[in-house]
Amino acid sequence: MLDTPFVTVRRFNVTVRDVLKCVLGLRDAEVDVYFRLLELGEATVYDLAEDLNRDRTTIQKALKSLVHAGLVNRRKETRPRGGYVYVYEPIPFEEAKEIILRALDEWYEAVKAALEEVDVENIGKE
Repeated sequence: MLDTPFVTVRRFNVTVRDVLKCVLGLRDAEVDVYFRLLELGEATVYDLAEDLNRDRTTIQKALKSLVHAGLVNRRKETRPRGGYVYVYEPIPFEEAKEIILRALDEWYEAVKAALEEVDVENIGKE
């Protein structure tokens, strides 16, 4: 497995992993799964569980969160002998960056609005 992409904001030593966890509220397992999917291109729950040496249910929960966050797409494939399997594919990291930037913009605007509404005379009395 390749190392996690390590982009650092020099002043604060922030990695891409840190940004995904902070801005999108992801956990370590979810970040691991997303980065591994970026390397693989696509995979099933079983493939990822084996590859990452994690419990299948942990991978399922991580994928559910990643799909909800818009970082991973899921499609159903029919198996030759019957039944089906879900295949998960990550969105390109360039698209993930756009999701992160939008989330940061929304957070910034919310914080800015909250600070503008602060009644200085009543700080600490709430």
